[in-house]
Amino acid sequence: MKHYVYVEMEDSVQVQEKSVRISDVASVYAADPTVCTGVKNIILYKFEKKEKQVISLLWLTSMVQAKFPDCLVIPHGESDCIVEWKDPASQKGWDTMFGKLKVFFVSFICLFGGAFSIMAFHNDISITNMFGQFYEFVTGNTSGGFTLLEVSYSLGLLVGILVFYNHVGKKKLSSEPTPIEVSMRNYERDMDEAIVKRRDREGTKVDIQ
Repeated sequence: MKHYVYVEMEDSVQVQEKSVRISDVASVYAADPTVCTGVKNIILYKFEKKEKQVISLLWLTSMVQAKFPDCLVIPHGESDCIVEWKDPASQKGWDTMFGKLKVFFVSFICLFGGAFSIMAFHNDISITNMFGQFYEFVTGNTSGGFTLLEVSYSLGLLVGILVFYNHVGKKKLSSEPTPIEVSMRNYERDMDEAIVKRRDREGTKVDIQ
């Protein structure tokens, strides 16, 4: 009797165990619960060191059919999955501190880099002189450099940044993805493609030889 096994593979995952099972890299469905549980528990790869490994869908299919010859695998999702082993013991030590330092450093660069860019732009267009001329043209008085025009512009710049990035602290202004989330997702996708191609060229991908 043929058993149909539906497998939807992820593009990238993190695991905390050295043994990578099918349930770690893919969602599995089969009408027979025993077959489904057996397929989920099949070991695809065992890590020997901390690294990123690429497991192909062909390898997954071959492992399923080797253990369950009567199963017909119907694949969905990605053709390759990048698996990274994260040791829980190491994450409590230096890795956690290093991660916090990276977040702080990136936040510092983004904050002061963005502020410097805005100031450089304002200096290029001589915004102080422009505001002074506009204020004198409208009111007939000489601007002291700190008027309602500068205050409203600064507040408008702040509101514009918040609306554009769709973030106020941990809260989002809408349910749509923020520009940073979109950029990060594109970056992750490009990185995943580069890792898969590199492993493929090196011949170190977990695949059918």
